[in-house]
Amino acid sequence: MQKSHRNKFSTSDKLRAVGLVLDSGRSFNSVSQEFNTHHCVISLWVACYQAHGVSGLSLKSGRHSGDFKWQVLQDMFSNCLSLHQVSVKYRITPSVVQQWKRLYEQSGSDSLYHSKPVGRPSTMKKKVRTKSANNSDDSFAALQKENLYLRAENDYLKKLSALIQAKQMLLKKHKPLKN
Repeated sequence: MQKSHRNKFSTSDKLRAVGLVLDSGRSFNSVSQEFNTHHCVISLWVACYQAHGVSGLSLKSGRHSGDFKWQVLQDMFSNCLSLHQVSVKYRITPSVVQQWKRLYEQSGSDSLYHSKPVGRPSTMKKKVRTKSANNSDDSFAALQKENLYLRAENDYLKKLSALIQAKQMLLKKHKPLKN
């Protein structure tokens, strides 16, 4: 048995494990100890083999459409299927189906149609984009509005200053003289 990184097994290893269960009558636990994995993995391999033959031992991987995810969950809910049964039927790992189910329960069916970016996020800084024509029009209009506001404020302050000066002049004129 050649076990590679991250518990990935070759199709021949899976086929050998299925043979040990079906032909030799060994339990899932004893075979899982020999293959150094969990007994649920072995039971999934056996069920997939029984449902789909040798092709069932290679689960589908990659990106799935939102429609496919919705179809899988609808089948699961309407027919009261377990994660294990859905995994066997659609040849998808139970953890992926569980993730879709959790996403659906938390955020609704629309969340199934939005996919996350694949891979590690870029460490490079993103370039600052120049403003487009639409943004420059918006900013020009905002600047014009601010300019009008500042002019009105300036005129108000000039008027206020003139009124204060006029009041001070009146007070100087009417002040009684002391001898």
